[in-house]
Amino acid sequence: MGFLREAWRVLSARPERVQDVISPAVPKPKLSAAERSAIAQEMVDAEAAEPDESHWDVKARVADRHGISLFDVLDEHVKISEAEDRRAYARENPAKVAKINLDSREILDLRSVASTRMRVVGSANWVTDKQRAKYGGTDYLLVREPKNKFDVNAVAVYGKGRKMGYISAAKAAALAPILDPLPFDSFQIGGTSVIENSIRLWVDVPKLPDLRNFVKTLGTAQERQ
Repeated sequence: MGFLREAWRVLSARPERVQDVISPAVPKPKLSAAERSAIAQEMVDAEAAEPDESHWDVKARVADRHGISLFDVLDEHVKISEAEDRRAYARENPAKVAKINLDSREILDLRSVASTRMRVVGSANWVTDKQRAKYGGTDYLLVREPKNKFDVNAVAVYGKGRKMGYISAAKAAALAPILDPLPFDSFQIGGTSVIENSIRLWVDVPKLPDLRNFVKTLGTAQERQ
């Protein structure tokens, strides 16, 4: 609500800004992607230079200088601001490093099991933006962490031997009882790496009914041997 009140205060103080948003009286210049990015960066820099002034006022002033509405570049501004926040966080909280030796792992391939694509959580604590691309890919390992002090059901995600983060606590709680009895310490799954417009990492987590059926089939095959 505070965000909405601030936005309305700024817009109300500038009737012409409201008019620009609702029904522009004068055609706005068509900006290229590079121009939008440059103006958005200028807004971010101006906000940093004037920390005590309302950020909406700062953005509106920069927009006025370029003869545009601040909403014309708001998406780019958000992306740049978030990127700078991540860099600042990384400087203050260096990524922790955890690796495993792939040659010594007992790995069960679960890539044939029907799955749901889920986001890797907590990745900012384990990999930088550049490392996401380096260690991400299309193959990942799930590794149980029963001694994790925060969650005994924790399931970590590794890419090329480097910890990338975790699957959600809710999903881990459902998976742990299925994975723990198996004579394996790692479980291979698919996934995706970063893309041009997103640094998020995604993994294909097996659907529970299909995983249970797969485990039953596995047990039957072992009994026959």
